[in-house]
Amino acid sequence: MKIYKICLLILFILITQNTFSQTNYVLSFPKNEKGLTEDIKIKLQADFQKTEFRSNPNLTFPDYARKNYLPKQGQHYSFYIVKLNDNITKHTISSERFEKKEQLVSLVSRSSGLEFYNLSDFEEYYKDTIVIFDTLCLDFSKLYELSNECIHMVGNGQAFDHPNEYAPVFLTASAFKVIPGTYFTAELSCKTYPKKTYSSTLLFLGNEEKEELREFVKAITLPGNTFDPHDMVQQIQAYIYLRWGKCQAGEVLQWFRHI
Repeated sequence: MKIYKICLLILFILITQNTFSQTNYVLSFPKNEKGLTEDIKIKLQADFQKTEFRSNPNLTFPDYARKNYLPKQGQHYSFYIVKLNDNITKHTISSERFEKKEQLVSLVSRSSGLEFYNLSDFEEYYKDTIVIFDTLCLDFSKLYELSNECIHMVGNGQAFDHPNEYAPVFLTASAFKVIPGTYFTAELSCKTYPKKTYSSTLLFLGNEEKEELREFVKAITLPGNTFDPHDMVQQIQAYIYLRWGKCQAGEVLQWFRHI
């Protein structure tokens, strides 16, 4: 009887460990993923809960998905494996047997403050695709080469100057007359420093993108999953980066407080 109880205890511990391990990972799909039907998504979610994927699904689940749910010739689909409080890995499964994998452990090094203290910081920030929830604020008052009053911008065919030295540059979708959810190029230059024009691709998130983020938050905040607010912001920021482009952590935090 004693040996029987010990065996039950060991079995209980193993089950508990496996369950806890699995709760560390969440499978998520882009909202507009066209390479998968809803029934296949449901099957993938169910398969993701299998014991064989509990330790590290990033190593085993993509091969399983490719073997059992290979898309049609010339097609592909993507999903995200989220390790709670840690990283997000994006897997793209293709009929050509090529998998694109991107992983971000943290985006702290990619976040940028609104004030720029040297030109190289701005150049690094403005060269990539920038995702904006509502307003992009750029402050050049601390720079020698650029200043707020000389900023000239051209985006989506719209051009405007910023004449106020003491006020940051505030960019909105209405200022550029663009529909949120669409990418467009925005060039920035300074009339008193005409040596260079800076160019970036901007994306103002629309209702569809924000709804997808809400669904992502729901997926990673299932009952029993606890999150540090800082980790939550980082994971939303990582998801945004993999999905659309880089976004400031401050904007994520502001949006997250209002959902």
